[in-house]
Amino acid sequence: MAKGVRVRQGDVFCVKLDEKTKGYLQFLFSDASQLGGNVIRVFYKHYPIDAEPTIEEIVSGEIAFYTHTYLSYGIWNDTIVKVGSVKGVRDVKLPGVIFGYQSTPYEFDNSVPREMWQKKMWYLYEANETIQLYDSVPRKWISVLEDGGVIPCYNVINRMRLGFYVSTQPHKILKKRPRPDADIYVQIPDKNGKRKTMINFHGEKAVRQIYFKRTGVVRVSEDRPCVGLRLLRRRKFSSSFWEYDNFIEKDDFERIWNEA
Repeated sequence: MAKGVRVRQGDVFCVKLDEKTKGYLQFLFSDASQLGGNVIRVFYKHYPIDAEPTIEEIVSGEIAFYTHTYLSYGIWNDTIVKVGSVKGVRDVKLPGVIFGYQSTPYEFDNSVPREMWQKKMWYLYEANETIQLYDSVPRKWISVLEDGGVIPCYNVINRMRLGFYVSTQPHKILKKRPRPDADIYVQIPDKNGKRKTMINFHGEKAVRQIYFKRTGVVRVSEDRPCVGLRLLRRRKFSSSFWEYDNFIEKDDFERIWNEA
């Protein structure tokens, strides 16, 4: 294991989210149905960077989500740091969590009939259980569905910050629901692919927006929600299906906002 850290069931890790905030996650077990991916649970509560919560306090907190990742990479680059462990974590059964991803059967089994090669199927499973194929995700599982792939550590950390994965397979089924304290920056193109608007959300709420016009840009905000015919977006963030290329960096938004 990288840097001499041996990962054991029950180990708790700290994640620096920004200069002021940190969060925690815990290793539960490795999943044979996903290439030995480390199944972790991520705790919802964030702490001030100088706080020193006890392990008992951390693991008794609300669970934000479960996922698969490879902890070794996060340990290697110091994005996650082991802070303690809970003994006796064995044979954990996740509470109704269904993992899933969509693919064509041919990608995994080239013996399938040719007419199935292009048919997208859902691969759904519980951790360490047999993967089952479905034409679609049963309605009863939509609310407990998690991305079934092994998620890179940096994507897990980004979800800890934002409340959702920026890019994952089930995004067309599951809405991206942000943390109430998350700042999110998106862009929306027009029908020709040119930038039409940029929006800064704080949680579900749009707080600033930039409109692009031939003659320049128009800025609207909570303090000034209407400029001419341009209005600050009223729809919640989670009311739209956001694609990966909708998301932009904070610096990109701030640069244009401050230049306008």
